[in-house]
Amino acid sequence: MTVKQRCITLSRSLAIAVVTVMLAGTALAQTETVLHNFQGNSDGATPMSGLVADKAGNLYGTTHFGGGSNALCGAGCGTVFELTPPSGTGGH
Repeated sequence: MTVKQRCITLSRSLAIAVVTVMLAGTALAQTETVLHNFQGNSDGATPMSGLVADKAGNLYGTTHFGGGSNALCGAGCGTVFELTPPSGTGGH
């Protein structure tokens, strides 16, 4: 391989590396939106795991506290919750 061919290969490799780093940075620059603030009463408190989605776009999850309570769990026994997408564009 000649010096010129090595330079071309190195230039291509550097270009691929730069594009890869740029795309990775874009993926990390995403933003989050708060869908619900748990109040700690009947709606639960301290969400404890990731969400599970169904085919309709509903999200399901659990909280560690809130909901009903008894002698075993004074701060609430936790809840299972469902978040449903709006029925129309711009809906609540």
